[in-house]
Amino acid sequence: MAEIAPLKGIIYNTSKTGNLRDLVAPPYDVVSPEEQASFHQAHANNVMHLTLGATHPDDQDPYDWHQRAAAKFSQWLEEKILIRHEQPAIYYTEMDFTNPITGQRKTRHGFVSLLKLENFDEKARVRPHESTFSSTRAERLNLMLNVNANLSQIFAVYPDEKGESQKILRSDIQSQPLFDFMDPSGRGHRIWPITDQAAIKKLSNFMLDKTVYIADGHHRYETSLNYRRTKLEEGVEIGPRSPLNYTMVYLCAISDPGLTILPAHRLISNTLHLSKKELETALERFFSVQTFSFTRVDERTTRRAFLRQLEKEGRTGNALGLYTHLGKTYYLLKPRNDVGQGTFLETWAPELRKLDTVVLTGLVLQEILGLTEKGLDDPNRITYTSRAGDAIRRVNEGLIQMACILNPTRINQVQDVAESGLIMPRKSTYFFPKVSTGLIFNRIDPAEEIDSVL
Repeated sequence: MAEIAPLKGIIYNTSKTGNLRDLVAPPYDVVSPEEQASFHQAHANNVMHLTLGATHPDDQDPYDWHQRAAAKFSQWLEEKILIRHEQPAIYYTEMDFTNPITGQRKTRHGFVSLLKLENFDEKARVRPHESTFSSTRAERLNLMLNVNANLSQIFAVYPDEKGESQKILRSDIQSQPLFDFMDPSGRGHRIWPITDQAAIKKLSNFMLDKTVYIADGHHRYETSLNYRRTKLEEGVEIGPRSPLNYTMVYLCAISDPGLTILPAHRLISNTLHLSKKELETALERFFSVQTFSFTRVDERTTRRAFLRQLEKEGRTGNALGLYTHLGKTYYLLKPRNDVGQGTFLETWAPELRKLDTVVLTGLVLQEILGLTEKGLDDPNRITYTSRAGDAIRRVNEGLIQMACILNPTRINQVQDVAESGLIMPRKSTYFFPKVSTGLIFNRIDPAEEIDSVL
């Protein structure tokens, strides 16, 4: 069963820190080095000092900043820069944002709570849909072992076609929100703590038979499992209501009108060693290839036509886009009907071959470019962006060799894959916006017990 519980949330004391606008940040894994430095400079108490701290010239280990983050977290609690609520609550949230592709203004509704940890198996109510990077899991575990807290929420979704959960939560809203502000990205945030025991119990019972799908934060969920395992190996006693059995999540209904998935375009470096002719010959073995060649004068018109056609073709089947440093040509690829046999694509489960990310991985990255599992796990070879224009710009500036332009993965595909017990390639989805870090923290103290309403 999907068991949720309230938490004694830790929040910024804005009477000491000032506006939350200068304190919050995106999750660590979507922040560039330049953005990291900017957040550090924005405020001495910006959450980025905890989640992605600066390295020092005299550091002996890449993880040395984790100890500084732990010291800061403890210091901020002692100095009341961060304060912990005495009464357990579930936190109802609203986020206003603009879809960067359509320009539409939307509001996403959700809530922050604890979620009981489950190992991933066929009986679990908590299901992943993507694989993760081993190096990131190790780094996040070391940080968590130092800080002993959930510094950000895992983003998860669940079925609720009638919006029952939102009705339950909103029924207990009797005051102004705890926070109501606009962050530097133009996103509005409102949060209400729900402390009424009857409302919390009703919501907890509602969630019991729901399947929860991890949308974003697979690394953090796996880190929580590894953290509990490590503490158990250290001899820590873990009872049924131990905080070590839970992790902090942000939950949003699949049917919420604000739930948005953007594409996760692949940026390829240190991998493309073919000539333009060799690449085109290899692509034609597996794909029906439509080319969009351009000059400096008509590049914008050609790009728009290419992206429109990619979106159109993606409505009825697999469609991939490529752009490389080898020449002024956009490629639109549709796999041939008989493709797959005797290739790396055949090693993927039939249910997964319906996904653009799997077709790209099996036929282009593995079969044509020769990437091994180790290469697919190498962030020096593959990085990601949600904006096609950004991917294309990086090719033009010589920062990467190839941009793989994709349509967004659909939410029903996420559900189907998770229900099948299968795993998509890394970064197959980009749920937008990410859940902002710095709104709520959760301290993990093995001496405490989680309040149960069940």
